[in-house]
Amino acid sequence: MFKRNLAILTIAGLSCGILAPTASYADSQTKEELPQAYNVKADQDLNEVLKNMPDDYKVKDNADQYQLVKKEKDDLGFTHYTLKPKAEGYFAEAAEVKIHTDKTGKVVFVNGDLDQGKLEVKNETKINQNKAIELAFKSIEKSRDEVKNLSGKDAVQDAKIVVDEKTNRAVYALDLAYTLPEAAHWIIKVDAENGNIIEKQNVLEEASQVTGSGIGSDGQVKSPLKMTEDNGKYVLLDTTHKGKIGTMGFESFQGDSIIGTLVSNIKSFFDQDKFKAAVDAHYFTDQVYQYYKDVHNRESYDGQGSDINSYVNVPDPDTGGNWSNAAWTGAEMIYGDGDQVTENSFTAANDVIAHEITHGVTSSSADLVYKYQPGALNESFSDVFGYFVDSDDWTMGEDLYKTPNTAIRDLKDPKKYDQPDNMKDYKNYSIKYDNGGVHINSGIPNKAAYNTITKLGKEKSEQIYYRALTKYLTRQSNFSDASRALIQSAKDLYGQKDADAVKAAWNEVGVK
Repeated sequence: MFKRNLAILTIAGLSCGILAPTASYADSQTKEELPQAYNVKADQDLNEVLKNMPDDYKVKDNADQYQLVKKEKDDLGFTHYTLKPKAEGYFAEAAEVKIHTDKTGKVVFVNGDLDQGKLEVKNETKINQNKAIELAFKSIEKSRDEVKNLSGKDAVQDAKIVVDEKTNRAVYALDLAYTLPEAAHWIIKVDAENGNIIEKQNVLEEASQVTGSGIGSDGQVKSPLKMTEDNGKYVLLDTTHKGKIGTMGFESFQGDSIIGTLVSNIKSFFDQDKFKAAVDAHYFTDQVYQYYKDVHNRESYDGQGSDINSYVNVPDPDTGGNWSNAAWTGAEMIYGDGDQVTENSFTAANDVIAHEITHGVTSSSADLVYKYQPGALNESFSDVFGYFVDSDDWTMGEDLYKTPNTAIRDLKDPKKYDQPDNMKDYKNYSIKYDNGGVHINSGIPNKAAYNTITKLGKEKSEQIYYRALTKYLTRQSNFSDASRALIQSAKDLYGQKDADAVKAAWNEVGVK
């Protein structure tokens, strides 16, 4: 009853993996500036705030185009408003501005695409939505009929007309995600007039409940291991949270599919070697889920209690051999077994599992664009929360390796693993390499995080980072935007002294 299919996974499509590929940056326009003293008493006041921005910001002249799309009040009583420009009935594709007020309604922070000019629509809409979808699938050499998801959900996650703010042309913004015949998550833009493909990017993401235990990759017993008893079998399905946690094991290739099942055993002690990867994945996913729930009151990666499914023993889709990577596909977690000579399974490190789940947190909050500096921030926030879950050391993924003193990255010393730790050493990679160096340049914000944590401690820092990620950052935030968002978050939570410490932490890595 638990059997599910899983597609053969293409490594190139898994953009949110823990490792970079082995093989010109253009900064976003986002800035921040405090407007003149202003109080927001009603939603209608928000446009007046934008009109009162300093003269050198273009948003001031186009404030009437902005409409409120999201309003959120946090535990401190602050209210966070997200506004997007709209023209001829269509919103901008990515441009947005956020206005943040304290509990009295006073504006404390404004950030986002404040230099966005007037939004216009310079083309006609001549193709319909179905045609746009057909053209999008054609561009990736697929048809809508041949792709599918394990859940049965339509591969077309979203299809809407938006305005490309760079060209002022109406385009269809399509979000295509599927697991068969191979896992992929495509973001595609199709010109609404001529059908041209403007952009495409693969952004790869009841029975009774009992407790048992199991032996992980390190030979230690993991307990409690939350599982389900079903007809005399113990299944790695945890239903104790709002979002269920399921751990699947690879079985075999069948054509273009992988057959997998929820891992099960005839007893509640999973003590065989074949279970080690699954034990680690199941135990650590619960640990990370509980971290976000206990420390940040967040229910699952999306705050809505969505299920988290992990797939273990996933082989290299090209060779069929062992796969040395882990990834968030946009909906699920997948883990290879490593080479088993120098590496353990990629489920062996709780900070790696925290890293992958945090990609889900990011995609459902700031939704940082996965390229260049926003993409490096996406990777960095995953590393930083990996540290918050596993704060015994500053390294990422050290438990993956059988050789002592080996890891994937080091927040304290990024250069140890060939990452820059200061803007003077920023690597200007093209989009074709690692989405503009997202796994490389993340060393700079990682070092800033290390500086922050050593100045303020873990407990303050994790609250500051969570607030910045979920309240302040916008899709196109760059390193400077992140610095300002973190400074403001520190000020909100702890006052000016700690905000100054965060500012100093970023100054030390050359980010102003």
